[in-house]
Amino acid sequence: MKTDFVLGFEYACYLWRRADLESTPCNIHRVAQILTEAGIDVFEINPDGWLRCEPRPLGVREALTGEFTDHYLCGTDYPPEIPGMVLKKIADKGIPVTSIL
Repeated sequence: MKTDFVLGFEYACYLWRRADLESTPCNIHRVAQILTEAGIDVFEINPDGWLRCEPRPLGVREALTGEFTDHYLCGTDYPPEIPGMVLKKIADKGIPVTSIL
């Protein structure tokens, strides 16, 4: 079982489409800030443009897109996640998200 998830800045920019966020993140530190606000622990931020966080790829995707998904990275060696949990957390803060199933 994987113990972390590494997210590169380029992929974070691809996922970055939540309605309340600016058009693109200014750097990997901004990405880490959004993940932390969504309840995802960030373990390391590398100035070369990547970060290492909890092994929650579904949660990372929900935090950056504001969209529900229940099939992201299926079949990988990540711990199980509950779809919609990150969306619920950010919606509780008044941040607009797509419907939470």
